[in-house]
Amino acid sequence: MRKRALLITLVAVVMLVSSAVAASAVKPDKPPKPPKPTTTTEAPPEFWTCQARIDNGAIWNLGEWNGTAYVADIASCTDVLSEHLGEANWTVVWTGVTQKGTVKGLKFVFEEQVHDNVFAEQIYTTQSDVWCPTLSGEVENLVFVAMPHSGDKWTSFEVTVIPGHQNVCLDP
Repeated sequence: MRKRALLITLVAVVMLVSSAVAASAVKPDKPPKPPKPTTTTEAPPEFWTCQARIDNGAIWNLGEWNGTAYVADIASCTDVLSEHLGEANWTVVWTGVTQKGTVKGLKFVFEEQVHDNVFAEQIYTTQSDVWCPTLSGEVENLVFVAMPHSGDKWTSFEVTVIPGHQNVCLDP
């Protein structure tokens, strides 16, 4: 009986020691992650324009210049032409419809490149309105981004971005 108790105790101690040794073993280093694949083989651009981001796999609706204004959809990114980089005053007009008739947050941003120096930024909770930002600082590259809140389900949306303050922005 004593031998059996001693044997059971000895087996329990060996199991305890072996599990403690295994638990304290140092995990090997993980191999480094490979670089993210890109769809381009060219060097990155000086500025990450909207078009460069889309060419590299980003999912945006690309806004366009129609000769008098930049026009875009929701979740859009618009590259501002070099001829408008010196413009400090802008008029942003949007109209849209959401499934519930409410807007949790519609974010507009003028920035140097996608996710970089912000010149003007505003969040709205209306389906239609006007924003009249004035940009300050030296602008070498400019993009305009319209980002919806993830909870808003837009059934239609259009934003028009006009260089200069229009009549709706001027004080009477």
